[in-house]
Amino acid sequence: MSTSSTIAAIATPPGLGALSIVRLSGPESRTVARRLLPSRARRLLEAGRIRFFSSFHDPITGERIDEGLVHVFVAPESFTGEDGVELHGHGGRIAPERLLAATLAAGAVVAGPGAFARRALLNGKLDLLQAEAILDVIEARSEGLHRQAVYQLAGALSRRIEELRRTLLETLAILELQIDFPEEEAADAAQDVSARVRSVREQVATLLGSYAAGGVLRHGVRVVIAGRPNVGKSSLFNCLLGEERAIVTRHPGTTRDAIEAEMSVDGILLRLVDTAGIREARDEVEAIGVELARRQLEAAQVLLIVLDGTVTVAPEEERLLEDARARPHVIAVTKSDVAEGDVYDYCCSYMSKSVNGDQSSEALARPIQTSAVTGQGREELLRTLLRAATEGVRFDARTPALTRLRHKQLLESSLPPLDRALEELGSVRAAPEKVAADVKDAADAVAGLLGAVTSEDVLEEIFSSFCIGK
Repeated sequence: MSTSSTIAAIATPPGLGALSIVRLSGPESRTVARRLLPSRARRLLEAGRIRFFSSFHDPITGERIDEGLVHVFVAPESFTGEDGVELHGHGGRIAPERLLAATLAAGAVVAGPGAFARRALLNGKLDLLQAEAILDVIEARSEGLHRQAVYQLAGALSRRIEELRRTLLETLAILELQIDFPEEEAADAAQDVSARVRSVREQVATLLGSYAAGGVLRHGVRVVIAGRPNVGKSSLFNCLLGEERAIVTRHPGTTRDAIEAEMSVDGILLRLVDTAGIREARDEVEAIGVELARRQLEAAQVLLIVLDGTVTVAPEEERLLEDARARPHVIAVTKSDVAEGDVYDYCCSYMSKSVNGDQSSEALARPIQTSAVTGQGREELLRTLLRAATEGVRFDARTPALTRLRHKQLLESSLPPLDRALEELGSVRAAPEKVAADVKDAADAVAGLLGAVTSEDVLEEIFSSFCIGK
């Protein structure tokens, strides 16, 4: 779509609500809006008023279709950098659609997904990292990702990337001088280039190291609840969520399928999965459930092993505990309100015998006594799961983290040319032409994060995931 056109879209979600917003952007935004307004409001618009109340009318028939606020934005002081208008009418399903249809009849064209953010990018109001951050702010399912997205929208990551890009471009300029004037202070210039390239290489490695934390913020952590039938897995699942999601009965084997739910703990998304009890299946349906549970265990990032505190540990539970030794896991002993404590003591003994100190972290230091009836142990178990989920992952609120695979892949692609440049600079007769070619490749990869050298296909893929109206 040409940026010379004026686009329109409903910017608020469909359904019942007090207000809806129809958004316009483009050179004819005020002209289109003018055709929907009565004469009094037209005079206000022509007099330069940027906010006023008005009725809205069909530009063909003159029929009054709604009323509300008119907000006018003058380029370049707008989100897109273009002239824009927002029409704030009533919510619901019919009113917004009729108001949008009126803007189209008045000369606007329908905006596609992400069209407004894309124009903001093309007009220099945002870079690509900030545009992606908008989507993260909208779609964030945890406070942690939301905070990181707001931080990125404010330009924290963009500034870090721009610094790297600027350093590489300055380095390229020094190399060009070396090529043009090889006799001028060649040794000092080569040393300066080497220091700059090495510094960028180290900073890229540091940013790549933040991807683990960014992945946790974006995708959360998959916690799979495992154990024998009727040990209280579903009751604990419901207790952790604070709502009745899984069916609970006295009969073993009630859960036949995997049930998933999400909750946020200290800004991190925990994706809890309740599974069928692990035992020799009694029928075909249960066998399918047990097999599905085993697959869920393999895909788990953290295992929550549930043991019944009122009965002795069974052989299949011993095997489950043994198989979990090398993986992040937490043990919950249920029914602590009526348990005698033997199972808890057994688990403490099990943990003390862990192989090669696998369970040395605080998160896996001891089992947690819980009761779905009284809520005992709930908060402690959630904190322990969170520590197990983030073991070895560094979170620094002051440092932007890579949260998208695109960011990681582009930065990774800058490492080989940086390494080649350092290797060439370390040789006796370093060729500045070779170094310059590698530094340029690295600079292009880094610039790709900001959208400076991003292809049209990549932009199309990114903005197609945006909602219409943003």
